[in-house]
Amino acid sequence: MSDINYDFKDLLNVGENFNLLYTQMLNGKRIRSEKTGVVYVFDEVGCGKTVSAIIAIASVIKEKQMENEGYKILVLTQKSVCLQFEEEIKEKLKIDSNVIYNVAYDTTNSLEENIPTYIKEKSCIIVSNPHKIGYLNGKEKRWDLVVIDEAHDLICNNQKQTEAYYTDKINKAYDEYLNDKNFSIERKKYIKDYLNNIDKESSFYNAIYQFVQQIAVEERNEHLQTGRISVPESRSKENVKFRELLNLKSNKLMFLSATPYKNSREMDFINYAFVAAHILTDHTIFAARYLPELDWVQDVYSATEGGKQKMEAANTSFMFKEIAQAIPFDSKDTKIINGKRRIVEIWDSKEDTDILRKNIISKLDKKEEVKNRFLIFVSNSQEGVHVFKKIFPEESKGFDIREDNKHYYKNKNGITCQFIMNKFDNTLEMKSYSKENEKIPDILIVTWQVAQVGINLPTFNYVVNYHIPSIPGYLEQRYGRIDRLNSTNDPLYNIYYLDNNGMSFIYRLNLFTALNHYIEMVVGIPHNLPTKNLLFCDKLKPKKVNINEEMEELYQVLAYYVASYLNEEDDKKNTEEDKQKNVKQWVIKTNTWRNKDIEWNKEKRRLLVGDREYFIRELRENDETNSENDLVEETMEHNIKSISYYIFQLEQGNKMVTQINSAKGLEKLSDAGSIIYWNDNHETIVSNIEEIVKKLC
Repeated sequence: MSDINYDFKDLLNVGENFNLLYTQMLNGKRIRSEKTGVVYVFDEVGCGKTVSAIIAIASVIKEKQMENEGYKILVLTQKSVCLQFEEEIKEKLKIDSNVIYNVAYDTTNSLEENIPTYIKEKSCIIVSNPHKIGYLNGKEKRWDLVVIDEAHDLICNNQKQTEAYYTDKINKAYDEYLNDKNFSIERKKYIKDYLNNIDKESSFYNAIYQFVQQIAVEERNEHLQTGRISVPESRSKENVKFRELLNLKSNKLMFLSATPYKNSREMDFINYAFVAAHILTDHTIFAARYLPELDWVQDVYSATEGGKQKMEAANTSFMFKEIAQAIPFDSKDTKIINGKRRIVEIWDSKEDTDILRKNIISKLDKKEEVKNRFLIFVSNSQEGVHVFKKIFPEESKGFDIREDNKHYYKNKNGITCQFIMNKFDNTLEMKSYSKENEKIPDILIVTWQVAQVGINLPTFNYVVNYHIPSIPGYLEQRYGRIDRLNSTNDPLYNIYYLDNNGMSFIYRLNLFTALNHYIEMVVGIPHNLPTKNLLFCDKLKPKKVNINEEMEELYQVLAYYVASYLNEEDDKKNTEEDKQKNVKQWVIKTNTWRNKDIEWNKEKRRLLVGDREYFIRELRENDETNSENDLVEETMEHNIKSISYYIFQLEQGNKMVTQINSAKGLEKLSDAGSIIYWNDNHETIVSNIEEIVKKLC
């Protein structure tokens, strides 16, 4: 490792809480490379990407100091993380802390006044959330380094948007663009020349070719009133953050993301390169040299000779904690491989209605060396109270979360529980929980919006998902809150709690969807990015639902809500005919009752759907179906849409079960924490971490 010049090390405040790792220091070297100017840090959640960014900042500062110049550095991260990022820079860098400015909480007036002042100074490091990019971009503001944290949130598209965009319509629209006289011949020639010069040997050739065509089509969209091609949300004019991001100018750029793509790796990675080309150059339409370089990954993760050299020369880091932690920077001797166990469990209230309380209380009662603590994710304060009442059924009578003194609760047995949510203005309290202290609660109930990313909680060993998203990357991010480099707990648990009321039917479906996407990504679509299994276990292998039995009941419930809606008195906005049209619109998206006539007979109290006749009974307040699914909301529209969506998902679910359970290599996922990669024959292999580490040392 001595062959690499790490001249910026003297700017790092190395100490008890800051140990240098080889893979992180390598990112500081990469940012100084003259090859591209962009570095991608796609390391695992909890692998120290923030430290990599701070080391890169030190590297750029050192370079500017050697030239006797000041520095201008911008860090973009989520608002809830800005303070933590600012404090880590101050703690880990030997620089004047007065040049560091956190503008995340500045008002519009103060931003307009302060930003120009900061930038005029010889040196400055500005930490901001992405919503303020508009005050930080422009030609007069050229940065020496821009760091973009959680980059996928700004850059990647969701699956439906991507599929809608990458269609055959683009080819036709591109031909129309070439024939459109509103565009200069020079501009069209520039695009055609670029397409002709794309490296045909590149694995990204087809994707880049189509992407550049799409850029041309977007330009044409600007001049059209009709016939526009629909573009993904992240690329649309309405997405102000993305558009303003493209107006940033910098000499160097670093992207941080543990989940760098959402659905299509090639297309999402091309989006990264597209953004990099805009930020690092003035006129380039696209530059393949800015693509993430991942050719080394298979060589390293299969412990092949030469993999280390390829990795060091690449612009991309893709590391897991066990590997990063085992290779310290200052010594060629590897540390003991972290053998931390990861355990995935499912707690289903259908099997035991009291399972949440029993499991948590029993773990807290146990006298173990490891202090058990639970981090529970909910969607809102109402869900938080619901979970609290599940755990403390007797003590929660008359409980009102709106009272300030109820945000931190201690029961008669000494068990402590805290609510942390934006509405209580107490989110900063989590920062103190990154290190062991007596104030840390046994149970921490948080809304996912405040704790899903950027928060370090290595003092907890259980993540409990009450709110379950349908995107696997979000579940990985949550688990990463407790699975940190400095986490001493072993084992670590990832729990899915499936309730039997409230939003439970949606969350069950979300879990089903997330697992399908995850397994499809891991064993269904071979690619060269290894994956660590943090989400799947044998207990989660899905089973088919007996549709015939459940569907009949569901259609009865749907029929009831449709009938109730149609039976309401007509108003000025909605006549009987209007309401029938509304119902068709609400259910047609899910193929429920598609193309069938819907007629409500008030006298006979029956609903006709095609040739099917439903006789409607009154549902009482304590009706089991009604209370169990909690479908009564403010409007009948919500009820009809929800149950219709559920029916559709149930039908789709059985198709996914077949897909999931027939996937080759599924047995490799039974061990949580295993690292999986694919060889050239598209075979699924479990990586040998010890061999990988030896090859890198």
